[in-house]
Amino acid sequence: MIMSRSILCVLLTIASVASLGFAAEKPAAKKPVDPAFVPITDDPKLPRVLLIGDSISIGYTVPVRKLLEGKATCTAS
Repeated sequence: MIMSRSILCVLLTIASVASLGFAAEKPAAKKPVDPAFVPITDDPKLPRVLLIGDSISIGYTVPVRKLLEGKATCTAS
């Protein structure tokens, strides 16, 4: 019985020390916003282009916006 109490005390001490280490960690830094998700300014003089697709369209959004700059407003869905 004495041995099991001492083991329990050791385990509780280890758990307490380990939890202090987790509490001292710095909060995660915010990830930079993907340029494909940055809000755009709509120009009423230009036609609107909508890129429709799943996650692969995100990879095309920024290059297409650059290609259409001054010719159309490009958004993605």
